[in-house]
Amino acid sequence: MIKELLIADCPQFHNPKPTIHNALRQAQDRREVRMPIRVHADIAKLVPYSPGKPLGEVERELGIGRAVKLASNENPLGPSPKALAALDTGRDALHLYPDDGASDLTRALAARWDVSGDHLVVGNGSDEIINMVVKAFLPPG
Repeated sequence: MIKELLIADCPQFHNPKPTIHNALRQAQDRREVRMPIRVHADIAKLVPYSPGKPLGEVERELGIGRAVKLASNENPLGPSPKALAALDTGRDALHLYPDDGASDLTRALAARWDVSGDHLVVGNGSDEIINMVVKAFLPPG
């Protein structure tokens, strides 16, 4: 666990409770300053996720083939033929940035559930949506 944060090179620090803003503002002569990080006790107790060994490594170690990894949200059957067809259909636009507002998806979901698109949040997985909620409702720090 990270217990302190290397901020910048700040020899002028005499403030007992330096802020990141002050550290960056005063970083002029390239000496490092370390600041303690306050982490909530419940967060400090969390154990990081360990993804396990790659499938090929497990197969080599056990001398087997065609192993299936069920704990990693992987599909042992490969991609859906419908997904492959959709990828093939859109291959001419793969070089373009996607619509970050997911306009077509939002309109389709709104129509399907008979709600306003303003009532929907679309993201690139749950991590992004959780991040949006945190940024919207929690103060910095």
